[in-house]
Amino acid sequence: LIRLGEGLSACKELAHFDLKAEDNGIRSDELSKFGEGLSKCPKINRLEVDLKSNTLGRPLFRSLGEGLGKCSTLTVLDLDLADNEISDDGLQDFGAGIGNCTLLARLRIDFRRNKIAG
Repeated sequence: LIRLGEGLSACKELAHFDLKAEDNGIRSDELSKFGEGLSKCPKINRLEVDLKSNTLGRPLFRSLGEGLGKCSTLTVLDLDLADNEISDDGLQDFGAGIGNCTLLARLRIDFRRNKIAG
């Protein structure tokens, strides 16, 4: 995903991105580069990402939230993050970043079977 993130940063006309990476052993550090790359796509308005059943935790959520927060044209965000290691702290970090997406009209996030206390 590191190289994918680097490549995405050159996609200045990309408007819709759909990634299916379920159960691939993806680590948080790899995904942070993906978030950075997405933040450099000025026309992205729809993002659908399936990352269930990986080993993603707080560092991922902080960097992903920060990266998505820079996507000022994002209107639809669909994240499947079930069966990872996301905690309450990670969720709070993500919320701080995603709060900058002022055009967001549709948000769906699946957090089933994580480490969120409620």
